[in-house]
Amino acid sequence: MPDLASLPAATPLTTLSEDETLFRDNVRQFAEEKVRPLAREMDEKSVFDQGLLEQFFQLGLMGIEVPEELGGAGGKFFDAILAVEELSRAPARERARGSSRRHGARAHGVTRGVTSDGTATARATASRRSAASRRRTR
Repeated sequence: MPDLASLPAATPLTTLSEDETLFRDNVRQFAEEKVRPLAREMDEKSVFDQGLLEQFFQLGLMGIEVPEELGGAGGKFFDAILAVEELSRAPARERARGSSRRHGARAHGVTRGVTSDGTATARATASRRSAASRRRTR
């Protein structure tokens, strides 16, 4: 068994390499410029913009961990985490800004996931709660 003191210190996950920082910054810029302007409309319609999906493929965001020889970006799992984190920032900020004026960002954020991904019963329950919340805040 190797002596742990002789092993090099691991880099903390909060310290990004130069490549990781560049990748994160590029995805952040894309999210701000392309995702954020469409976030509210996609959220309200519960439909993902096809043009945006095509851009995800062009940027290699849809195959980050797939090896290059198979048509992917050949990235690491951590790259996928960075991409998801950055892509989720822009819509979350847009949702919080828009929905807080109507019936509270928390209520809207919670019900959006249930109403778009949940069972029929969950969707009906969330819709009733959301409607009740809107009535109380008017």
